[in-house]
Amino acid sequence: MASFRQACNEASPQTIQNALNPFFATWETNLTDSNLEKLESIAKYKHLSNLLETIIIHDDIEKLDPWNIRYIPTEDYPHTIWPRDETGRVITSEIGIERLTRMLHTRQLRPKMIKIRDYQATNSNFPSDPDRGEREAVYARDLIRARAPSGTAPASVAVMARDLVRDAAVSITSLSIGHVEWPIGEEREQYMLIANPVETISVGSPIVAEAMFLLSPHFEGQETDFSLLREAGLNLACQDAASYWLDQMFYKAPALRAIQLAVSPPCTSSLTASMVVPRFTKFELSRRSTSAEQILAMLACSRETLTRISLRSISLDESTWEEFLSLIAREFRALTSFDLMGLTGHGNRLDFHKAPEHIPREFEAGVSFRAKAPERRVMGMKYNGPNAAKFLGVLSGHVDMVTRKDIEERRARALAESSEVVSTA
Repeated sequence: MASFRQACNEASPQTIQNALNPFFATWETNLTDSNLEKLESIAKYKHLSNLLETIIIHDDIEKLDPWNIRYIPTEDYPHTIWPRDETGRVITSEIGIERLTRMLHTRQLRPKMIKIRDYQATNSNFPSDPDRGEREAVYARDLIRARAPSGTAPASVAVMARDLVRDAAVSITSLSIGHVEWPIGEEREQYMLIANPVETISVGSPIVAEAMFLLSPHFEGQETDFSLLREAGLNLACQDAASYWLDQMFYKAPALRAIQLAVSPPCTSSLTASMVVPRFTKFELSRRSTSAEQILAMLACSRETLTRISLRSISLDESTWEEFLSLIAREFRALTSFDLMGLTGHGNRLDFHKAPEHIPREFEAGVSFRAKAPERRVMGMKYNGPNAAKFLGVLSGHVDMVTRKDIEERRARALAESSEVVSTA
């Protein structure tokens, strides 16, 4: 490393950048042992640290998953698996999160992007196959035994991300925490193609959660770490770091304009309209049990700016959907788009089956419905066009709350009618 540094010192900055950028622009690390020491060495050498644009943090479980590779590595294969507690969460105190935070805080590293990935392989991908080695299969299965439940996969990265940025003094312009789609590995695809067609092959796809931050290089002098944040997507589990992230989004991000939020179970009881600061233009809320009061608290400063609202798989307490949609239509006059889907309340479900008969001609071009066969229950609808608030007000007067019994009866009638048509034909 010493001779390498000397060569870099003797070369011109442009030569260094052209030659080394492909090797250092994206740096993957598990933040343990020698892997962490390499990152710290880069941080100490300015010519190298200036080249580093993206840091991807993950352990090596994806390298051991048959979904990505054809053969399971032996126990001699070099790898690092993060330590986890009894719930499957990564123990951040036992990896180098704090040391990376220090490098960011002291400006030794100035990346444009940071990703934290939690990869969960499926146990069924590790069969006891003699052809691939009983010992290797059992060993690999032991490596993934402590993975977190799939339903709470984003929880670990939410906690790790919180522990990383809380004291890093970086300025975040965009962030997302949640599940990501993971493509099938090339080796796995080849294995499937050449395998005996009668052989049972496990192809259980992994559960992958990721926290991603885009960072501003000009963060000195900012009042808060989130003062430049413009957009955020958060899929959180309440029992972990949700309260921290919600506080940052609603109380410390005055420039935030677009948010996608899913928190389960509910974890927004501390939000009050007097403390909310963002003036949203886009607001998307999903998979929540909440109240009209809480949603309005989130939108306290957005009455003049909100142009798009999306409410999907929401259970509304206290107020009725008819009242709430009517209120949104009156209060948020700048709306140009809304998306309503899977809305429930008091054990009943919102049905738009009467709405198509009451759509004014001026709105017809921008409307789309989502119906469920065979009863043709209209579960949701979208609108994109002028005067969306006015149309939402019209729509609120033509929605019904239906019970599960109503839905089953309508399905039975639809199936009976369909059978009669077939019989007649």
